[in-house]
Amino acid sequence: MNVTRAEVAAPFSLGGADELRTLLTDAGFRDIEIASRSIEARFATPDRFVERMEFAYAAVVPQFVEDPDALAVYLEKIGRETKAIVERYREGDFIVAPMHTHIAVAHA
Repeated sequence: MNVTRAEVAAPFSLGGADELRTLLTDAGFRDIEIASRSIEARFATPDRFVERMEFAYAAVVPQFVEDPDALAVYLEKIGRETKAIVERYREGDFIVAPMHTHIAVAHA
């Protein structure tokens, strides 16, 4: 079973404030206010960080629900390929990374 990058990225594909504003406007919302926020997130167990973060895909990518072996292969591969990147964010026993979001308030 082959899972595409688009299928894995879909749950996290709405990253831009302008795109969010356009979607809300097109849906008929008005008085749209969007606030961008960032935090510095701390995650324990750096050696299992990628596995734990990526495991959420087991619930949102249909192919992984249907084929747990495909998820295991994905987790092993993504862990191996991102090891050097993750290490850049390691601070002792934690991964410390910036996390960004947009919060929208609008009226129908």
